[in-house]
Amino acid sequence: MLELGKLYTADLGGYQGGWGRSDDNTKERWHKKPVIYLGEDIINREDGVTIVNHKFLVGGCVAVTDKTFLKFIREIEND
Repeated sequence: MLELGKLYTADLGGYQGGWGRSDDNTKERWHKKPVIYLGEDIINREDGVTIVNHKFLVGGCVAVTDKTFLKFIREIEND
């Protein structure tokens, strides 16, 4: 479970990009970079479906991901 305001990084060593592409610059923006978790970004559609995305501060910009991206997120330990 991610914690609001905590520092994380993305380990995208095996990332292939959306639909098998690696040209979507996601790896360049995220890989091994510090990011701050900003919480859930919930969308309640008119048809009753609720979609839960996740917001991060990445390189000074807010980025929204879906749950499938969370497998790449790792906590940065502050010793």
